[in-house]
Amino acid sequence: MWKIVQPPSIYFGTGTACDYHYPSNSLIITSKGAISRGWIEYLKIKNFSIFDEVKPNPSIKTVEKIISQFKNENFSNIIGLGGPIINNQLPQFIFHRTSFY
Repeated sequence: MWKIVQPPSIYFGTGTACDYHYPSNSLIITSKGAISRGWIEYLKIKNFSIFDEVKPNPSIKTVEKIISQFKNENFSNIIGLGGPIINNQLPQFIFHRTSFY
């Protein structure tokens, strides 16, 4: 059995993303575009590992690459930074296929 935990509160509004305290020891899954636009610095995320090779409509090969690259890590969280594929689908799929937690 798997368990996906969502936060007990959802924060929204101007400036909310940079005011939130992101968990340490997280894996960030994103694209190079998110990095070049300065999102990591803006969000003030600290103590993280990053996979920034996600392309539009990622294939199963992208998931396999992430798992292979980080299979020996023990992350507290997976943070998807980008569009709907990155935010919702990739982290959940990886969570179900690994022992990162």
